[in-house]
Amino acid sequence: MGNVRIENSDSKTYTISIKVSGSSSTISIAGSTTATYSWSGGSHDATVTGGGVDFPSDTIKVSRLGGIR
Repeated sequence: MGNVRIENSDSKTYTISIKVSGSSSTISIAGSTTATYSWSGGSHDATVTGGGVDFPSDTIKVSRLGGIR
């Protein structure tokens, strides 16, 4: 169980992919909004990939126990 909150502070819409326990979901984040993706089950970890977003690396791993890695 966990969640990822992503803030979009510009006027563009971005699409990202979130993978949890082998299942992927794609979410769009409209300009000047915040999106939260929540999941249930045994996994505390998620992998976020950018789509149209320039992250500092190709993927961001998120852990409920350790924050962003």
